[in-house]
Amino acid sequence: MAFDRDLSRTRIRIIRTYYSHWGPHSGTNPFAGALDSERFRVVTDLVPMGGDQFPPIGHRLRQHLRTVIRSSGMHAYDLNDACAEGRALGLWLLGELDIVHYLDGEHSLQYLPRLLRRFSKLKHRVPVVATFHQPPELLVELTGPAVLRTIDCAVALCPEQAAYFEQYLPSDRIQLIPLGIDTDFFQPDADRVASSQLRCLSVGTWLRDYDTVLTVAELLRGYPDITFEIVSNADLKPRSPNVRIRSGLEDLDLRKAYQQSDVLFVPMLSATANCAILEAIACGVPVVSSALPSVSMYLPGDEGLLIPGRDPAKYVDAILALRDSPQRRLEMSRHARLRALELSWSKIATKYESIYARLA
Repeated sequence: MAFDRDLSRTRIRIIRTYYSHWGPHSGTNPFAGALDSERFRVVTDLVPMGGDQFPPIGHRLRQHLRTVIRSSGMHAYDLNDACAEGRALGLWLLGELDIVHYLDGEHSLQYLPRLLRRFSKLKHRVPVVATFHQPPELLVELTGPAVLRTIDCAVALCPEQAAYFEQYLPSDRIQLIPLGIDTDFFQPDADRVASSQLRCLSVGTWLRDYDTVLTVAELLRGYPDITFEIVSNADLKPRSPNVRIRSGLEDLDLRKAYQQSDVLFVPMLSATANCAILEAIACGVPVVSSALPSVSMYLPGDEGLLIPGRDPAKYVDAILALRDSPQRRLEMSRHARLRALELSWSKIATKYESIYARLA
């Protein structure tokens, strides 16, 4: 095994979960490439869900190990995550590690931070950073307080998460950093031709309020100039002919779907950061979504219309208002792209680099 002996660069081990529905430009996939390669040597350990990477063992023993590792409160942690922590531990024992960053703290964070703290007198101290993506009501089930207290920095993606972490960590070990977006890939189509229709797009599956989406589409079925497209792996059945459902889009097709839309329509049941919202505003698409504190953090200005509660009639009014005001949509589109540029991965990465530099 060959190692990089250039000690002028901080050696970062990123452990993150593999999500098959993310293309190379989606989610956190662009993050590592946005870090300064002259200051940091970054190696990513991409962890698939399931137990495929774990050494071959009997079925009963495998199930017993799963039961044991989940009994400590990390219900999404699995055998592959244990392997990833084991690989990072091996690098530390070889003296080839400076910082560990769990990019999906709800999944892979478990034993390694405690081992690093317990045996820190034997070798150099390795700080642990963890970024979390789920809202507090889910973190309660996914992340045990004992595990949280072992990390050096918890990165929250929205204010609600930061408040949750304050129960277990001092404020100097909590950072609020927005999720980034690949604004070089997701961008408006300069050659787009104007349409007489208002095309409303909904994207994603997790924590989406598709009951409201389908109800609103049904209420607007009498408007032939308003159409709805849903890109999702959810098991959905349209209730009216103005709804089209697709799934399995690659990045290029997904970008095209954004670029050809007039509104991103994504009512949410709950949220922290939302990839669809970020990708849409990067393409200059105004947003109609839920008035949650987390959504408001990412859309603080004229990028979108945020509706309190789950009242379909209010969403209908918002969509009709945008249909009747092309100039307003144009202005919202401009604000959306400007907001996305503030959240580009090149800018967000510098915030993580400051954490690495402080801890290293």
